[in-house]
Amino acid sequence: MDSLHSGRPHPDRQDRQARHTRGRRATFTADDIVDAALDLGIGTFALADVAARLGVGTPALYRLFPHREAVLDACLARIATEFRTPDPGTGWQGVLRLWGTECWDACERHPGLAPIVYSHPAAARLLIVPATTPCLDAATAAGLPRLRAGFGLDFVCGVAFSTHATLSMMSAARLQAGDAPGPVVGVSDPATARRLVEEKIDIVVRGLAHDWGTPAVP
Repeated sequence: MDSLHSGRPHPDRQDRQARHTRGRRATFTADDIVDAALDLGIGTFALADVAARLGVGTPALYRLFPHREAVLDACLARIATEFRTPDPGTGWQGVLRLWGTECWDACERHPGLAPIVYSHPAAARLLIVPATTPCLDAATAAGLPRLRAGFGLDFVCGVAFSTHATLSMMSAARLQAGDAPGPVVGVSDPATARRLVEEKIDIVVRGLAHDWGTPAVP
């Protein structure tokens, strides 16, 4: 599935797929391989299928990537560039909320991402650190001590990824059992699921503001 409860391809993935279905390609780049892998699904792509998308044999991929894990690493690095960064002057609460929802939205764009974040050894280095650094800097600039900023960002990131992974597994289990894809614990569509995680993140932010003696900003 291309999002938590939908079988429809994400528009970004449809655009990339269109570029790879216009006949055999005489040449291809590392970016083309990453595009194809993300089209197929970051958690499920096979090198043979990537090669087929590009109209080449699987061995041709090895001149740019020695193995599947190297392609996965490149996919994580690409996803890190997709995260929005806080606007100048954003308060630290707004920074945490933005980071949490961006983590959720990344999972929606790339089904299977959440388990990889927890299991792939290079995920922190290639995805989490580069994507979170602008938020860490912004929260610090907003007056939050850097250690607390890192703690808060890690907290809301965990909320987003763990919630998405849990709901996705529950939805997949229902489908495997032959049930309808929703509702799952009262969540019947991606918009409702996103509101759920936003509420969780808001509770975390308000709790941290209370604990740290900082007024919570709506």
